[in-house]
Amino acid sequence: MLPSARGVITTDDGAEVLFDLTGRTVFVDQPSGEPAGRQLLLTLFESEHEMYIWLNNTVCVTEGEIDPERLSMQMEAWLCRTDLV
Repeated sequence: MLPSARGVITTDDGAEVLFDLTGRTVFVDQPSGEPAGRQLLLTLFESEHEMYIWLNNTVCVTEGEIDPERLSMQMEAWLCRTDLV
């Protein structure tokens, strides 16, 4: 499965941050025997808000898990920074 999702996050301080997730989901059986979707995603963010404009120059790698029984998703994103000047 090749997920692709776009949307807007509204932060607690009222800023809007656009996100774009793309990647791969592989469904596997957990040790309990229940299925779970393991995700590896490329995540891009964009904002015009002064507090979050730094996100426009970043790329994130995101790991996630989809629970098909509960129709829920959990994920963690890691910021990738370049060493190039």
